This record gives sequence, structure tokens and C-alpha cells, in this order.
Amino acid sequence: MRLWLAFLILAMSCHLSAWQVGNCGRGVNCPGQYTATPTASPSPTVTATSTVNLNSPTPSITGTPPTPSFTPTPSFTPSATFTITPWPILVPGAYQARIDVGSQQAYIDTWGNTWAAEQAYTPALGFGVLTGGQALQVQSLSQSVANPALYKTLEQAQKLLYRFDVPPGSYLVTLKICNFDATALGQYTFRVTANGQDMLGLLDLAALAPINSVADLVFVATPGPLGLQIGLQGVSGMVSLSGIQVLGLQAAQPSATPTPAVPPLNIFLSAPLDAIPLQ
Repeated sequence: MRLWLAFLILAMSCHLSAWQVGNCGRGVNCPGQYTATPTASPSPTVTATSTVNLNSPTPSITGTPPTPSFTPTPSFTPSATFTITPWPILVPGAYQARIDVGSQQAYIDTWGNTWAAEQAYTPALGFGVLTGGQALQVQSLSQSVANPALYKTLEQAQKLLYRFDVPPGSYLVTLKICNFDATALGQYTFRVTANGQDMLGLLDLAALAPINSVADLVFVATPGPLGLQIGLQGVSGMVSLSGIQVLGLQAAQPSATPTPAVPPLNIFLSAPLDAIPLQ
């Protein structure tokens, strides 16, 4: 009996020890017998999907920002195109007319061209002044001016108009201008017309030429029913002209009836710094 009771106590002791060791192996904290080694958890990964954190006191949006798209700026397209017109080629035997405006006698320039004295228009002559002004003489000009005598005589008025009886075609017109007293912009502004059509827009004498210097205005015009009529109209102040030249850009057409030769015509209007009326 005692032997059986001792065996029973020994068996229960072994079973209790086995249970304690087994529980420690199952993660029960058994100081001095078993210590578990911590295992590092995987590092969190960041996803590229945007999310909205509504649980935060201040909602925020996280994630990969959208890639900005580039919209090219439209390129500038000019509203008008500009072309360079080649210089007209003069034709031998074409119409020529030159007037030395304000002068009472003909003038021959350094190239041998004759500029006729200014006179009123008549059908027989075929060219001349329709609306004139006061004849003046310029006393001082820049030494760099070629053919200064041509620019030293001129006519000045609110409006000047000249007529040339030319056959149909295109004509190169040159207006010789002298600035004898314009010292500021806006002092003398004017327009140039051919048969009533504005050819060069609003012009300013001080912008065209410094004081005591000259400028040539060149354009191409065609005649109307009353020939080729070239005019200058003052906008602010008066206009002045020292000479005018008309050159045909095509050969003269032969006619059954011979016509008298037209002397060279030159319209020249200019006024000196100290203009002196001609007697």
C-alpha cells in the first residue's frame, strides 16, 4: 500500500513538471526557464495609390502626385505678310519729266538731267502746276547734300498739286523735300497723293530729314483719266516741295500721229532755314 502510494506521488510530480515545461514552450512566461527571441516584423510598404486619411484631425491626401502635362504656347502668326519690292528697272526711251519747283530757270544736275523751270500746267506743254504756293529760296543747307542748287528753290503752301499727261502704265515718282525750319516732331505733317489716293501715309518733316537737310520720297503710281496728278496736303502746318521727277517704267507706245517731245519735268519744293521770297 505504501509502495503504491509513493509510486502515485512520483508519477503526479513528473506529470506536473512536463505540463510546466510544455506551457513554457507554448509561450507562457516562465522566468528563469525560457525566454522567447522577438522576431522583427516586415517593414511597411508605401503604395502609389492615393488615399484620403479621414481619421486624422486634419484630413490629408497621400500618394503619388499626378504628372503635370505640358500644353505648348501657340506660336505667333503675323496678321499681315510683308514683301520686298525690287527697285524698278528704268526702260530706255520711256517717259521722263522733271520740274525744279520754285525755280524760274532750268537746272542741269550732276548726272546731266535737265530739270525744267516751274510753270503752270497747259495741255500743250503736257505738265505743270495746278495749285501752287509761295516761291522761296533756301540760304543754308548741309554741305553733304548733292545738287544743293536743286533743293534751294521751293514752293510752300497748304496744298500743292501737279499734273503730268502720261500714257497708261506705271511711273516712278520722286519728290524732293527740304527741311529748312522743322525742329520738332509734329511741327509739319503732311500726306502725298496720286490721283487723290494716299500713297505714303502721314509723314512728318522733322522725322524725314534733320534741320537744313533733304529727303527724297519715292513711290510708283499709275495715271487716271486726267493723267497723273501728284499732290501734297498739309495736315499740321504747310508743305513745301523742291523738285518732282516722273519716270516711265515701260517704253513709250508709238502712235500714228507724232507728238511733240516732252521736255524733262522736275517738281522740286524746298524751303531754307531763312526762306527769302523770290521777286
